[in-house]
Amino acid sequence: MACPKSLTVDGFETQFGVNHLGHFYLTQLLLPLLLKTGTAQTPARIVNLSSTAQHLFAPKEGILFNDLDASKAYSPWVRYGHSKLANVLFAKELNNRYRLQHVVSVSLHPGVIFSSDLYRYSSFSSLMNAVANILKRPKELLCNLTERSKTIPEGASTTVLCALGPVEGGGYYYDCKMSKGEGLHSKANDVELAYKLWEVSEKLIAEKL
Repeated sequence: MACPKSLTVDGFETQFGVNHLGHFYLTQLLLPLLLKTGTAQTPARIVNLSSTAQHLFAPKEGILFNDLDASKAYSPWVRYGHSKLANVLFAKELNNRYRLQHVVSVSLHPGVIFSSDLYRYSSFSSLMNAVANILKRPKELLCNLTERSKTIPEGASTTVLCALGPVEGGGYYYDCKMSKGEGLHSKANDVELAYKLWEVSEKLIAEKL
């Protein structure tokens, strides 16, 4: 989360590569088994751990297709939100493609959890960068001001619900309930953007293989 600029061994911007492309590829590898085992009564399920950062920090255009490697610009928090928006879009596109074959997908925000190691890259300059980006989005900030920090078990509860409880495919969950649009990036339900992200992700992985 919000790490200094770097690239994965495959040459991807680290946050996009780790938080999105790695999960995308793992899902590709699992899909044959999921398609084989999912049924109408008990669909196979993919749960994508996103974050409210997609609402607070992802760029207005959604996915930076013209600068995925961050060679033109890099902001640690913008790129974190960017990767977390990719999680939401991936969940929606996966659900659109495979729900009729008994594979459903959802995404979720576990909560703000300060007791985890996720904040290991936090510094004064990083926090100032976060504040500067948040202040540009007063509506999004107001939507998130009421959120309190959670313990790790509290944060895990929404993940457990999404893995084991009743869910609506393609939904985005927080506090053990599905969002009706609140807390979501303006591009989170963009069908064309989700489709393009899938196609581009597939191409990027195929090129490395």
